[in-house]
Amino acid sequence: MYNIYDRLETKDKEIFTILYIGQIPQWGLDTIAYGVEWDDPSKGKNNGELNNVKYFEPKVFNAGSFIKSTNSKISHGRKSFTEVIKDNYLSVEYEEQNLKIGTKEVEEVGLDKINFNTFESLTLDHDQIYKAGDDIDQFQETFEKMKYLDLSSNLFTDVHEVFKILNIFPNLEHLDLNHNRFNQGLNDSTKFNSIVSLKLGSTFLSIQQINRLILSFPSLQTLNLLGNCFRDEDITKLETQHLSLLDFSYNQLTSIPVLNLSALNLSHNQIAEVNPQSIILYNALDLRNNKLSSWEEIDNLSTTTPNLEELRINHNPVFDNMSIDDMTMELIGRFNGLTKLNGAVLSKNEIEDAELYFISKVQSNSIKIRNQKRWNQLLSKYNKIEEVHVSPSSKPWINLQIKYLNEDVSIFSSMFLKSTSIQRFKGLISKKLQDLSILQFKIFYYINEGTSYAKQFEIENYLGTLDDYSLHDNQNIYISLT
Repeated sequence: MYNIYDRLETKDKEIFTILYIGQIPQWGLDTIAYGVEWDDPSKGKNNGELNNVKYFEPKVFNAGSFIKSTNSKISHGRKSFTEVIKDNYLSVEYEEQNLKIGTKEVEEVGLDKINFNTFESLTLDHDQIYKAGDDIDQFQETFEKMKYLDLSSNLFTDVHEVFKILNIFPNLEHLDLNHNRFNQGLNDSTKFNSIVSLKLGSTFLSIQQINRLILSFPSLQTLNLLGNCFRDEDITKLETQHLSLLDFSYNQLTSIPVLNLSALNLSHNQIAEVNPQSIILYNALDLRNNKLSSWEEIDNLSTTTPNLEELRINHNPVFDNMSIDDMTMELIGRFNGLTKLNGAVLSKNEIEDAELYFISKVQSNSIKIRNQKRWNQLLSKYNKIEEVHVSPSSKPWINLQIKYLNEDVSIFSSMFLKSTSIQRFKGLISKKLQDLSILQFKIFYYINEGTSYAKQFEIENYLGTLDDYSLHDNQNIYISLT
């Protein structure tokens, strides 16, 4: 017989927490029903209610179901930590396999002879563990070298049982408790000074409970709280004094919190706006898969993050229908000091190329920047002056000088509509080259031509137009024969 809050697993490895035990009229008085909340919400069918009667309240809406206690799909094999260690590593029947590598026979060691102190990592996820085991003390000095312990997706409800296990891992640094659901033992004051990284994702602990729990880890630097349905008001209550990195992904935040951290992961939230009055001092920030939809919000972000070095921000609506190259160029242009963008390390040359191209696009009115401080930095860095251009809409024509690459003599100059396609533009040049096939030559232009910052760009998108490039009146266009 189980109790409320006990956790079980089905035979196909789906975990649930029991939130109701009793009868429901639909199944008669002889049937015991379990009202359960699934760890995977998609397995749920309702919110704990049948025929207007509320039996239980799942943490995630519609993640609940009613199942019979006699359901054959329920696996009743809850285990202790010590049972799993013995079953998986110490008591397995073993037959010698006479393994060979090439012509040499490999010496085999039975699992009963495993020395755990030769390993630094132990993974025991999805092993139906719900307690430490009465014989846990016999494993003292067994795991002294272990640095990483994964107990995720098990059946724990009592933190004290986890602490009993931690007592035999004196030098543990990284602990993964994701996808367990704790409701007991949260006031245990035992200290574990070696642990620097803790994962509590999808545990559905309240912020107050988390604040109490992390007191047991005074050296904690990294805390993972993904998928706990937290909102803006929750994160402001979190005690972060000793933390350097916080993972708050897959929650329900709508704004960027101001916390004393060096790195913050806010991916997969609901952030659509950035407060331009904030001062956010993170060195690394992850905003992937949020709802940022305008470059004004991106400029607000660049204004409020003066220390930002690493940024992940792809998969926001503002980047829809943009190429990766264009997105990268605009982001490098708008942020000062980035060394890593969307997971890629930025080289000095890549940064300079992007910044120069960004300057030319702003000065040709192709894009706008609202962060005046950043714009002044760019102009100063490359010894540029503010240029005023006539609005493209009021000046549809542009004069271009066509030259051979590495030659200063102009082949011809002409006025072109900015709406001219690149394919037609090359066709017009072809006629001046005695109908040379457009496939037999390439065309280029330079940004900052004649300076030490000059960069060459090929005009190659046949479906684009001249207006897609940062060209100015009397721009030199160079021809290179292929």
